[in-house]
Amino acid sequence: MVKINFIKLISFPCALASFYFVGAQNKNDSITTKEIKEVLIKLQRKKQFSDHANYTFDKEALEKSRHSKDLLSTLPELQLDPISNTIVSIIGGKTLFLINGIEASDNQIKSIVPTNVVRVEYFDIPPARYSQRAETVVNIITRNPEVGYSYGADVTSALTTGFVIGSANAGYTKGKNDFGLEYSINLRDYDNRIVDKVYDYHLHNSHYRSEEQQKDHFGYTYHNMGLRYANVDAGKYAFQAKFNMVLNSSFNKGLGTSLFTKDASETSHNTIHNSNSNYSNPSVDL
Repeated sequence: MVKINFIKLISFPCALASFYFVGAQNKNDSITTKEIKEVLIKLQRKKQFSDHANYTFDKEALEKSRHSKDLLSTLPELQLDPISNTIVSIIGGKTLFLINGIEASDNQIKSIVPTNVVRVEYFDIPPARYSQRAETVVNIITRNPEVGYSYGADVTSALTTGFVIGSANAGYTKGKNDFGLEYSINLRDYDNRIVDKVYDYHLHNSHYRSEEQQKDHFGYTYHNMGLRYANVDAGKYAFQAKFNMVLNSSFNKGLGTSLFTKDASETSHNTIHNSNSNYSNPSVDL
């Protein structure tokens, strides 16, 4: 019989700072927002159906929102996860986001000008085609300007350690055609991470225990770049082609000590841990 306990403790206090900007222009209107410290959206209407709810928003709520994620975060079933900066369901599980019935990324949601949102459909009983992929489905129905563009970027960074979450997006619409660019980065770089590990088990009537403490330089960088084209005729057809490239690299360089015990005997060791990895993952979604 073997019993192994593994405990990993990581501590890296840090202070965070965020920056966000968004801009948009269409044929009849333009919006430029440099900084909004607080957005309160209270005015929404809900219509309940057997398998989903429809949410609509009044003019004041749409004009106060920086982007469509602000609207989604006001739905009682959804909330903003401050760690990942993404919208998640309060009941847990995977949430699939659509724009006019087409699967969409977080950056695509942010690229929608709020005043172009007609309604949001929240499915707590997912349609059959999505039932095996997600517990909830959110479909954002929009009106597209005949000619218009939008762009935006946001960055959250730590002041005292290597921590960056950032994204940028740009979109251009002309008639039924929509073009978009997306980029996101997730970076970590910790100089003095402390990791404690404990292995404790019994094997062949002997008691073994290993206690390790390591101080390392640890980090990773995740890039996600996307290029998309969509041709949509509302109520008739929708086509989207999207190319994505994911680049990921990580490293770990550490020194530490280990105390190994077998029954009543103990031995001490020094440890060295060096590792790194790199991979890329291109994909095309039609």
